Amino acid sequence: MPLDMSDWVREKVSTVLVSMARIADIAKDPETPRWYTRNLRQHLGPGFYAGLKLIMWAHERQDEWEPEHAALPTEKGTMGLVVLLNRLQIPHTIPTDEAPYDPGDDEDRLPTNAPGLPQQVEEPWVTSRRQFAFKRICDNLAHRPRDLDDDAARLLAWIGYLLTTELYEDITLLTPDFIGKDIGISNAAGHAALQCLVDLGLVRVVDELRFVHPERIPVQVVVDGLNDPRHEPTRH
Repeated sequence: MPLDMSDWVREKVSTVLVSMARIADIAKDPETPRWYTRNLRQHLGPGFYAGLKLIMWAHERQDEWEPEHAALPTEKGTMGLVVLLNRLQIPHTIPTDEAPYDPGDDEDRLPTNAPGLPQQVEEPWVTSRRQFAFKRICDNLAHRPRDLDDDAARLLAWIGYLLTTELYEDITLLTPDFIGKDIGISNAAGHAALQCLVDLGLVRVVDELRFVHPERIPVQVVVDGLNDPRHEPTRH
């Protein structure tokens, strides 16, 4: 009778996936150089591809495997891996409260004002955070950064419109399947436009809200010194 190795595979592959996700956390850190981020993700992608395919086999879910599954943890790290496994209903015990920083390294540090989970408010329009977020969108559209292409500018304008309907002060919820269609471009182009906005530092994807809105992409409008978790707030 052949030995059932599925439990052993689950345990070992899960350990590898978590370790790779921690590396992906470093890749998405704002202070990680872009060339380093690109190289890390280039090599992490195939690893997540193989590891996730193997763990789905160990759970007898190989028929549900899709190559796109590897993208979320590659780009979003630990949070992305947790969201993916939850979505696939694959059990795990991955801790989400361990920051990828070394407290013994003077050159490494935790964010100075690490945020809690963003909350909705009853009257977001009366808050300064909403007003500054909307003003920042208008400024970026009026004085477009050099690398802000037309698709990304259209998406930024759409984010501004959606922000008027949200109860979050500076966060809007995009629908992944319509991110491009809502602004008259392909869905692939829509996701590329979002990545452009993220790369330019105009918005950030709020991974911690993916647990609250698993079918949406929570996007925060970045206002320097107001909602940047790695720097102390400044007066506006």
